[in-house]
Amino acid sequence: PVRAPAAGAGIRKEPPAGSGVSSKVNLWVENLRRIPAHVKDFIRPAVWFFLLASSAVLADPPALVSAMVANAPRGAADRCGYTRESINDDESKVERFDPSSEDAPWTLLSMNGRPPGAAVLERYADRAEGRLDRQHPLEFDLLSQVEPDTWALVSENEDEAVFSFRLRLDPDENLDVRLLEKISSTLTLDKHRLQPKRVLIESTEAASVAPMVRITQYRREYLFVWSDAVDAAALSERTTRRRGKAPFKSLNQDKRRVYRDYECVVYAQQLPDEMPMEN
Repeated sequence: PVRAPAAGAGIRKEPPAGSGVSSKVNLWVENLRRIPAHVKDFIRPAVWFFLLASSAVLADPPALVSAMVANAPRGAADRCGYTRESINDDESKVERFDPSSEDAPWTLLSMNGRPPGAAVLERYADRAEGRLDRQHPLEFDLLSQVEPDTWALVSENEDEAVFSFRLRLDPDENLDVRLLEKISSTLTLDKHRLQPKRVLIESTEAASVAPMVRITQYRREYLFVWSDAVDAAALSERTTRRRGKAPFKSLNQDKRRVYRDYECVVYAQQLPDEMPMEN
């Protein structure tokens, strides 16, 4: 794991006008670029994403955030299974993802608190293709949601640091640009383990996003907990709450996703070259 830099390294107390990563992180990035080609296949994909982010495409994030990204689990979608519980308004569903099953990686465990019947399972199987595009919770990509040069250190103590950032417009989230201008976003990370603890995205005031359409509240929260199976902080919960008004239509929405029971396969290339012998 990467040694923890100071929380303020490479970042100003106010949002900077240009990139501000520390010289130590720049040296670290340069050393990573020199890694031999035959080793690159075993480097965590998050590290290579950070290398790309440090180029002209994206501005460099703070040193602590960069270290957190480098410590992200690699190859999660190919080796880690998990249970996913979805609660949408008045409907709940529990599913299990098994990466070893290429044809049918998803299994429906319960629907609205009950074991699924034959008809429910048949409909579930018919919609299998639509589940293939689901993002694995261990591949949560914060940097792709952040506008360059908007990081700012909000607070810190011995255990954690809180950074603010401006959210990047994401068409998949259905956030109007007028609402986005009234969004506050923060990342809380563990300074000892260099792992995320919480990402909070919420509106600071109501916003009119169309004629006679007004969003009065928007809040999205990601929570992370340490997982021994993953050997990293794993996404444990994502909640979304929206309140709004429109003619003849309610814009109120509540969504909750709970991720648990992670199980990961360890491949041979992840093990040390020499394993201790048992007596």
